[in-house]
Amino acid sequence: MQEGLLMSYTMEDFRRDFRKKFLEELTPEERLAAAKRLSPEEVIKYLSPEEILKALPREAIEDYLRRQPNGSSAAPPQGGGQPS
Repeated sequence: MQEGLLMSYTMEDFRRDFRKKFLEELTPEERLAAAKRLSPEEVIKYLSPEEILKALPREAIEDYLRRQPNGSSAAPPQGGGQPS
């Protein structure tokens, strides 16, 4: 009695498995070289806002926030924004 259909291993399956295995075997330097081929937009879409902010120096974040027009994504007031 057959419980399911047998699926053939396609060329697409082979290519996917080969790429995955190939990437696992790359050295860190080779992975970096491959990653450098990606645009910043391609890289950033895989990162959370928290991961991006953690990678930036605090001064860069503060400088960016200072340059924003009033009323848009500005840093909270000094003192944590608590009312006096």
